[in-house]
Amino acid sequence: MESSVTVDASVFINAFNPEEDGSDQSMAFLAQLENNGVPLIQPTLFFPEVVASIARKQADTETAVALRFGTELVTLDREQLERLP
Repeated sequence: MESSVTVDASVFINAFNPEEDGSDQSMAFLAQLENNGVPLIQPTLFFPEVVASIARKQADTETAVALRFGTELVTLDREQLERLP
């Protein structure tokens, strides 16, 4: 078994989006890690990063949590602020 690795969220996003350049290579890389039993050590923010990336690419503000629950959004994310009405 190889030593553990940390794989950035961008690699996962790329692997599961066949419309992106390099998607096949990213998927093959992740499959190789899995097949070789390489443990992944991911930061706590891994899942939020993946979700945020998907949401940004979809540009679907209807699924934003603040809108859904009618709360005020507090953010320093300029991209989010620019997308909001």
